[in-house]
Amino acid sequence: MRDRVAASLVLLAGALSGCFSGSSSPAEQPPEPGTDAETTPTIDAMALDAGTVDATMAMATEAGLPEAAPEAAVEAGPAPVTVTIVNHLGPEPGVLIAFQDVTGHVVATGTTNALGQVTELLDTATQVTAVMGSSPPIQYTSESIPVRVDGVTLEAGVGDAGVGDGGPAAIPAPTDIQIVTVQGVEPGDSLSLVDPSDTTFSNATVVVDSLPDAAPPPNTESYAVQIGDCYDYYASFPTSIYLTQDCEANGVFPVLVTALGGEGSVPIGYTWQNGNTIPLDGGVAHVAMSGPWVTAFSSDSIAAQNVPFVGNQYVTYGEITGGVSTSSTTYVTADDAGDGLSAFTGHPGFAPAVQNEVMVSSNGDGWISVSAIATRAPFAADGGASFDLSTALPLINAYTIDAGASSDDAGGPEQPYVGWATDAGSLASASGVAVQINWNWSGPGIYGYGTWTIVAPPTATSVTAPMLPPQVAGWAPNANSYIETPPTILVAQSSSLPTYAAFRSQFATLPATQAVLNGNYNNSPTIPPLPANGTVRVSGIVSPGG
Repeated sequence: MRDRVAASLVLLAGALSGCFSGSSSPAEQPPEPGTDAETTPTIDAMALDAGTVDATMAMATEAGLPEAAPEAAVEAGPAPVTVTIVNHLGPEPGVLIAFQDVTGHVVATGTTNALGQVTELLDTATQVTAVMGSSPPIQYTSESIPVRVDGVTLEAGVGDAGVGDGGPAAIPAPTDIQIVTVQGVEPGDSLSLVDPSDTTFSNATVVVDSLPDAAPPPNTESYAVQIGDCYDYYASFPTSIYLTQDCEANGVFPVLVTALGGEGSVPIGYTWQNGNTIPLDGGVAHVAMSGPWVTAFSSDSIAAQNVPFVGNQYVTYGEITGGVSTSSTTYVTADDAGDGLSAFTGHPGFAPAVQNEVMVSSNGDGWISVSAIATRAPFAADGGASFDLSTALPLINAYTIDAGASSDDAGGPEQPYVGWATDAGSLASASGVAVQINWNWSGPGIYGYGTWTIVAPPTATSVTAPMLPPQVAGWAPNANSYIETPPTILVAQSSSLPTYAAFRSQFATLPATQAVLNGNYNNSPTIPPLPANGTVRVSGIVSPGG
């Protein structure tokens, strides 16, 4: 399975060429049916200035209305919904945002401005969708004739030219589609999303050119080089390591080099260098190690109580620096009472925080159920953590996925559906749910992927993707698309995001890990590095890998 840069418990964060840009998105939206676009005024709330407000009030006064009426109307009106999109360079302009009602119908659209924001005044806004993607368009001919996108023919909006319906022109889908929908949105919400199609730092190469000038510890025979959970073993330098998304955070990464020697190549010393950066163009990053060699390790332990005697259990010890976890994972060995204790080696001075995790997994039919608890705290040499697995969220033990009903009568773009159930107990006390639906398609000379991440309240037991605006309807999966199974379903309970309002506004701070996306759940943590000290519980269905 390919590495996905996705959202879900989603999304962390190229720029204009990787998503909708101001030149590729319609500058204006079509008028509502039954209105005259030339005579119906529109008001951009972001563009109002004092002069405009004064002039509006003066016109109202001349019409016989009291001057206080416009102010009262503004005060009584709904609060705006603001959506902010960022990528590795910061705020991202040119991203198409759709606002949908509870049935999934589009009620308004907008394109992010120079601040990466869209602000919309709506009486109700139950769903917000950001439509993003990367790579050149496929099968693109002209906006003046029908455009074939992902197996669906859409008419360009040329109106009087005799072709199309006069609406916005169809925009061909890229070969890597990334759509994010947040459900249960309320007026006044401010949603922060990261563009998951931004692949600038994906699969970057790091070259460690040299070790410190000081000699390594005596009897050193080889070295382990770790950049987060990306690692390899070397006898000499320079060395090269390829990074996955877990091994860097916004283009910044740590390097930990451990000297190995003696029987079994045991650790005998280490050196590190934090705050290294990947070039903004995604090129090769070079690191020359300059710190001292340290020979004093720490011994840290993770205790687990009430370990179930079914399935598999793992514990992970992760040292967190700059949003990246350098971790080690092992099986839990429990006694007859269900208690287990695992020991790990720490590196004092390397990382300011540590994140411990215990995880239970159970094999399904082509999928894995997982339930994990992770706690982040300041690093403490010879410290540890303790987890009671009786407090873990119940396992999700069943799911349903369907391409969904077609959103038109011609068998066009679908609205995928995913449902799920637990083995025992409710997940309603959690903070929120993130579901990721993946699909792929192929054609003459092309092969593309799509990912749709849907964020929903914790009480949800299913999600249905909303409709997309007509100019990007062809970005949704259709009858020619292959829906991959299993979907990724993650229910999270976070001490820092305790309510769904907090979860939906900041869920992008909890990106999906490689363990979740690619089934490496027994080699790396299930829960990503937390942005602050606290505890997160997760239950979900993930891929078995492959």
